[in-house]
Amino acid sequence: MREKFGQGLGSASRLALAVVMFLGTVVRFWGIGHDLPFIYDPDEPTFVGGALRMLHDHSLNPGWFGHPASTTMDLLAATYTAIYAAGRLAGRFHGPVDLRNLYHSDPTVFYLSGRILSAVFGVAMIWLVFQVGRRVFSARVGLLSALVVAICPLLVASSQNVRMDVSDAALVLIAFWFSLDVLERGDAKAYLLAGLFTGLATVTKFPAVTVALVVFAAHLMRSPKGAREHLKLGASAASSVVGAFAVAPFLFLRFSQVLSDVAHEARPSHLSHTGHGLWSNFAWYWTEVLPTALTVPGALLAIAGIVICLSDARRDRKLTALYPILFLFFISALSLRWARWAVPSIPFLAITLSVPIVSLLPADARSPRKASGRLLLGAALAAWIVGSLGFRSVLDGMERAGESTQTVARNWAIANIPKGSRLVLERYCPQFPKDMFTLFIVDEVNLVQFSQGDEHSRNSRPPGGNIGKLTRLRSLEGQAVQYMVLSDWYDRFVREGPEQQDIVATYEQLMHAGRLLYEVKAERGRRSGPPIRIYQFDSRALHAVASGDPQ
Repeated sequence: MREKFGQGLGSASRLALAVVMFLGTVVRFWGIGHDLPFIYDPDEPTFVGGALRMLHDHSLNPGWFGHPASTTMDLLAATYTAIYAAGRLAGRFHGPVDLRNLYHSDPTVFYLSGRILSAVFGVAMIWLVFQVGRRVFSARVGLLSALVVAICPLLVASSQNVRMDVSDAALVLIAFWFSLDVLERGDAKAYLLAGLFTGLATVTKFPAVTVALVVFAAHLMRSPKGAREHLKLGASAASSVVGAFAVAPFLFLRFSQVLSDVAHEARPSHLSHTGHGLWSNFAWYWTEVLPTALTVPGALLAIAGIVICLSDARRDRKLTALYPILFLFFISALSLRWARWAVPSIPFLAITLSVPIVSLLPADARSPRKASGRLLLGAALAAWIVGSLGFRSVLDGMERAGESTQTVARNWAIANIPKGSRLVLERYCPQFPKDMFTLFIVDEVNLVQFSQGDEHSRNSRPPGGNIGKLTRLRSLEGQAVQYMVLSDWYDRFVREGPEQQDIVATYEQLMHAGRLLYEVKAERGRRSGPPIRIYQFDSRALHAVASGDPQ
């Protein structure tokens, strides 16, 4: 029998859900302004910049379609429009140029508002997973799975950046809810809504297209008879396309650019994130990512829950277990692999891991000894998982609330390196006050002076490049570079093995040509970020290294 969102929920369950959602809200907003006004995440500017481009051009074309993150940039553009309108009413803005100048002088409000949007979707996900868990199993399963989602460190961290992973997962859950309607009722409305949210999820992040397979599976499970029933499936597909076009028209109108952007995102290799084929990637997600996201017992219980669901006679339970398998297979087939790509599977796995635990909790206490034993085991498992996840989320929150390694290193450099010095930087290094230093980066393989950014900027833009890829070391001597600031790229290249030995050798030559002045590393529960090392070059040692350049 079909349930509506929130229908028939007892007062105790409502209170428990309110507590869980409050907890999830607290951990998502704790430290949400981390690092601002500095931008160390390389992806956040892509989405913020796309939304601002849409406003500047008065167009729904963000100019980039790699993920494609269309709903994310649409919502950001709407948010910035509201900020501008409020600023006009308050007399803070007198025209669009004032909004643009604010972004260049202090982008905090643009990034913070985007992170708040992600956090809101993260909180909504807690409520959605409760509703799905309760509908397919019970209120107990719904509550436990909601609690796991509320404090899962991977989901919390993903809710604190301007990205599309969490909003995508929320849209997938809504599409799945209407897929259950397709399974149970099979009316046209269920098909249309399942298709609509499938389309919205897909233009948020492409792998969400896998939820279309769930809609199709729900259709087949109903054993439809007659052409009219199959037409509903076609209407669902059409609804998906209509929904996608409504929020991302240029995804269809700039198809050649879409293919180019997707091809770049699907490149065959990426340092530290290169995949090793379907089965190796699939094993990596199950043995590395999910045990980290859900704890080792949680991951094992999630697998046990999937087996239980697949062997259950109820079709909605089979469908619940099916989606995370389909989704993880899809992303495992890609060339690259990232832990955050697994985010949309986590809510479903939180449900399946809750099933074995809740099955241990007796429905009544008519057999006290048996009931108490089952209760103790179930409570111990739940406490282990929830306690571990909660403890890690607290430590993560403490780190995000503090200064990152980049900001700490920035402050040290400002206090200790003479103004006007010449520094070479790389990606994930600190951002410095504009015009305080002369900055250089390695663009592909060449040393180039780093643009200090817009005239209204107080700080330089985030640097890029990898210093170890520099092919002509004498260019450092030629530009009289005095200091080198390293992030964690040297360590990454070392971990890649012999194939990166030339780049590693360049890093080591340059480190030997300098003196380590300062180093800061992440500290659990105190600060996050990559290790930052600052070297001062010795002119004679640098000359000796540069003399080894090929002519």
